[in-house]
Amino acid sequence: MGAMKAGCGHGSPVPGRSALTSFLANARPWPKAAGGFYFYLDLSRLLQSASGNGGPTTADDIVDSLLSKAGVAAVSGTTFGDPTGLRISYGLPPEKLRIGLSRIVEVLNAWG
Repeated sequence: MGAMKAGCGHGSPVPGRSALTSFLANARPWPKAAGGFYFYLDLSRLLQSASGNGGPTTADDIVDSLLSKAGVAAVSGTTFGDPTGLRISYGLPPEKLRIGLSRIVEVLNAWG
């Protein structure tokens, strides 16, 4: 499993981080992440395993699926020159964050 790190750049934890870490702990395979008020996930392992059974082949595919299947918006790493990355903001009220994260994990696990 990969490591996750996030913060606001001041060495202090950001609200929502523990909720995101908790929900993503249920995702398989575990994505690596880093960021400020967002997580930047490395989906390379997920894409490798999912593409073999008809799943997504790029982060763009995952972004499209998250929006259409879960109603959750994310930013594909291709925006940043990384076809296997995914950026998820956690600057939301805790209850909305929990709902969105549950939906993300459900979609990601469908390919795991």
